Amino acid sequence: MTTATPRRNYAYDNLRTLMVLLIVLLHAACAYATGIPWWHAQDAKALPFDITIITIDNFALPVLFFIAGLFAHATRERYGNAGFIRNKLKRLGIPLLVIPSLYLPAMVYVGYLRRTENPTGFFEYWLRWMASLKDWGFVVITNMEQGTLYSDLFSPHHLWFLSLLLLFFIGYACCRADLFSRFETGMGKTTLIAALSIALGFTGLNLLTQDWAWARFGPFILFQPTRIPVYLGMFLFGVLASPHMDRLRPFPGPWWLWLIGFLAAQAVMLPMVSVFMMTPGPAPLGLALLHGALRTALAVTAAGFLVNFGTARLAGPSRWSRSLAASSYDIYIWHMPMAVFVQAGLASVPVPLAAKAALAFLVPVLLFWFLSRRAAGFQPCQWAGFLLLVFAGFGLTTL
Repeated sequence: MTTATPRRNYAYDNLRTLMVLLIVLLHAACAYATGIPWWHAQDAKALPFDITIITIDNFALPVLFFIAGLFAHATRERYGNAGFIRNKLKRLGIPLLVIPSLYLPAMVYVGYLRRTENPTGFFEYWLRWMASLKDWGFVVITNMEQGTLYSDLFSPHHLWFLSLLLLFFIGYACCRADLFSRFETGMGKTTLIAALSIALGFTGLNLLTQDWAWARFGPFILFQPTRIPVYLGMFLFGVLASPHMDRLRPFPGPWWLWLIGFLAAQAVMLPMVSVFMMTPGPAPLGLALLHGALRTALAVTAAGFLVNFGTARLAGPSRWSRSLAASSYDIYIWHMPMAVFVQAGLASVPVPLAAKAALAFLVPVLLFWFLSRRAAGFQPCQWAGFLLLVFAGFGLTTL
């Protein structure tokens, strides 16, 4: 089944680009934050970087899942079920196979050199990394000691977002085409139902495990269990909200009202993060309810503010915004190792931490924006050749 392609709403492309850039900024700040001792490159620490990471983490990924849900319906209508799944397997599945095999090991090796007294060479390390592909067990990682056991195993790292998104897309494609149309209702009621579902789901899982726990299922699936209701809920919220997104004000109310709600939720969340993080096991009911309410408020108010503001102020395309939007996916999948390389290279350089973080942000963004545009016509074999050259070059320089 195919239909005519609708007119592109550039507001959502621009919002997706903004969220990707914020996630790159989050990773650029990780080497300088006190709360991420496992990060691959380490440097001096300062509290503003912790605040930056917490603030972005509160909303950027939920909004990305929401935007993915918005685009899902139109893509499925355009390609049909089989074409939709093929498209997602190609776009998300291939990077999940290739990048963790030939690019991410170099990033993790930087951390391995830092934490190991007698490290092996890179190629020997890579062989062990690839050998761990056979580990298809399920484990919930609840402390740093346990996490250390998995730090040098094959992992998607930041590409966990792609693995979850691929599962959500496949699940959506397996549903009846008319299933979600049965739930079409006003945007206000849809928002309320989504918020309640997310809050109850998060609270329920927080009663079973701590928020900062990570679950690993085989080498390709990595996630925080408590965040699944948030991410899945925002994805389905996007699917259900898609019929309303061509309006000038998709969410009820002005954008500034949603912004006030978002800032209020941030103001409550920031001082509570240490409490949530230091809870050693499953949270007590009151704390889980509060945490679920805050996570939900942050995700939903951020979506309301950004969508209403974006459709009013960011809907017009420009040469630069369209170019950056076209490269945003490439920036996301390639940026993290390059940010780590910059952080590691600057670790002993006596410059302000803000300048180091700025370079760890700008270098990956500008580099992969440039390469993405230059390589727009590349065939898969050319990309594979480029990746092999990078892999071999890194290995030879670390002999």
